[in-house]
Amino acid sequence: MPELKDIPGPRHHGAYPERAADCRNAIEPAYMDHVNAGTEDEEKLAAGELSDVMIALSNRASHAGWSTEEADAAITAIAAQRVAGG
Repeated sequence: MPELKDIPGPRHHGAYPERAADCRNAIEPAYMDHVNAGTEDEEKLAAGELSDVMIALSNRASHAGWSTEEADAAITAIAAQRVAGG
């Protein structure tokens, strides 16, 4: 398994308008490491099926200060956009 990049935490505690976008931006570099290494099936991720690798990535994001729910949503959104060609 590739080494995960550090995941920065939220800019502010609690809710703020850009929090979901910040979470996605924080997770995306580490997510891309896994995709580039061929450890992920993005179509399954886009359907909301998180692999053990992505669950570990979500846990790392939680340790950085993101909730599991927002980390999982960010991972799924990144995959969905990439599968759609974005």
